[in-house]
Amino acid sequence: MANQPGGLIDDAAAAYGSSVSDLAAHAHLAHTHLLELHSQFVPHAAIPPPPYTATITTGFAWARRPGEGFAYAIRVDVSVGGDGHAEQPFWTCSASHDVTYTVESPDSYTDDDAIAFGMTNGTIAAWPYLREVVQSTSVRSGLAPVVLDVIRPTPIQAAGGA
Repeated sequence: MANQPGGLIDDAAAAYGSSVSDLAAHAHLAHTHLLELHSQFVPHAAIPPPPYTATITTGFAWARRPGEGFAYAIRVDVSVGGDGHAEQPFWTCSASHDVTYTVESPDSYTDDDAIAFGMTNGTIAAWPYLREVVQSTSVRSGLAPVVLDVIRPTPIQAAGGA
């Protein structure tokens, strides 16, 4: 994915420094896959007819792979309740997606650079997959489709680094 002028990577570069743009220019997507999927109906909860109201939270973790690059885990947690009642969920779904990048000389980038890159480019790479898995899982569960926004709805919270 190329960095568009004025895009998320440039926004991150403005906040963290130009080395984020340099990392974006040299990183190569090595692989991406679903790490975890868990969905369940809340026991004894009544399932109302659609429309539903969802509460969506996101998470982010990362790891440095010395001599290779960086791995990111992007997570989405969805709680679904009746229309206007997301605080009383009847169904939950959690999914994590792994995105791994290789880059020449990964040790030349700081942790802040790696985090800023992952929170932008890593999220952009994982979000369509997370969006699809939540939607298809809700339908397979017998619900009306639960569709996430095309772009992540809230800023991701960074956690961990090794």
